[in-house]
Amino acid sequence: MSETSTDRLLVVLHASQSRLTAALDGLTEEQAATQSYDDDWTVAQVASHLGSGAELFTLFLDAGLKGESAPGLEAMQPIWDAWNARDPLGQTRACVAANDTFLERVAAMTESERETWLLDLFGSERSLPEFLRMRLSEHAVHTWDIVVSFDPAATIPEDASAYVVHNLAPVAGWTGFALITLCQFVIAGVAFKGAWDLYAARNATDAEYKVAKSAAIWAGGLSLLSWFALSLMVGAGLFQGGSDFGAMAMTRAFQLGSTSALTILFVNGVRD
Repeated sequence: MSETSTDRLLVVLHASQSRLTAALDGLTEEQAATQSYDDDWTVAQVASHLGSGAELFTLFLDAGLKGESAPGLEAMQPIWDAWNARDPLGQTRACVAANDTFLERVAAMTESERETWLLDLFGSERSLPEFLRMRLSEHAVHTWDIVVSFDPAATIPEDASAYVVHNLAPVAGWTGFALITLCQFVIAGVAFKGAWDLYAARNATDAEYKVAKSAAIWAGGLSLLSWFALSLMVGAGLFQGGSDFGAMAMTRAFQLGSTSALTILFVNGVRD
């Protein structure tokens, strides 16, 4: 692991914490109850989320240091309940302190602890830089949720936005995968109907058989679009480009897309 990577993340996290502290400093009860950019939360509720998150990430940090498993829901719920029980101004004030505590705990780690820190969290094994990127992404976005409530021209600072975008890549990849998978199920349904229509019309007149081709041709066209537009260009090209797996995926997508094109030509060329 790169020490420089961890140090840089801490610099950006501290900068984000400074922006949060300035945004929450001296708020009135009315300001704390102001609607944040998040449709479901007030400014105080966003602060509560950031504060409880800081406490949870401190627990995660300690678990990684001790080589233990990440705390589960039984440890999280009391923290959420305690934060929800605070009044709005109490939430904003405690938020700053909780996030300061988390940063102090990270800063107190030795170089050896930073190098060896690992934790299985949210389905993946995380190193310290990965863990801090997760925290920074949440901290920067929700700090902006608060700041923009009072300054409509506010943006996520450039030092943090690069890390926010980095953390969006897995989300985009899984979203693309889900979209491709959904399309394949839809195409399978259309193809099944097309096959059934052709089978049912096997002894029909030429005009009836021509009409029966429609679903099968549509299935081939949708499959062609799926393999070339989604799987080839979006799936393999965007999310896996440059890797051996990406090259294999692109080759396979081209083969299946070509098969779809030949299917369209075959079905369309069968006697009417």
